[in-house]
Amino acid sequence: MPNFYVLTVSWQSSRVYPPLVEGVLGMYSDWIRLTDSSWIAYSDHSAQDIGKHVQGALNGQHFFLVRADVDQLWGLAPAWVWTWLYQRRGGAKPGTLPPPQNPVPVLALGKG
Repeated sequence: MPNFYVLTVSWQSSRVYPPLVEGVLGMYSDWIRLTDSSWIAYSDHSAQDIGKHVQGALNGQHFFLVRADVDQLWGLAPAWVWTWLYQRRGGAKPGTLPPPQNPVPVLALGKG
């Protein structure tokens, strides 16, 4: 059964170059990039298998790879991120709220 993984890279000794990571992730998973240094991957491979290949490509850059539980989702992200996650996780669970589409800033609620 496929798992979700979150990967972050600390670009310490070289310039930021996401295609390097994406080339490796593309061989072992379906993935999306959230920032220049973070990705979510969906794969049948273990964290160790993916991590070994990422480590080889990064040539000493620090990185962190962890399996993610996507039954608990929360945050503000573009709609395409939520769509990607929900499609791979099998759709929204009954009784769960859809992701927020247009969050309202607290100040706009008249608090204060």
